[in-house]
Amino acid sequence: MLALDKGQGGHAYFVTDGEDRTFRELLTRLVATRGVALPGTSLPGWLAMMSATVTVVDDAARRDLGYRPVVSFDDGVRALASAT
Repeated sequence: MLALDKGQGGHAYFVTDGEDRTFRELLTRLVATRGVALPGTSLPGWLAMMSATVTVVDDAARRDLGYRPVVSFDDGVRALASAT
């Protein structure tokens, strides 16, 4: 809702609980809630290493939208895992 009200068209906003996580960790934990495991290596090594070290930050959402986390990542993952 914040992005609709305050966001800039064409911009992507990550939302987090404020904890630093790599993109790989984020995806791994999210798909695991559906019983899926990401493959160990399906990209060229240099690209996989670069992707694994990208940190997801919510600076733009906090700055542009006034975003503040409501649910922790761990609580959100638990809720996804228990959802049917």
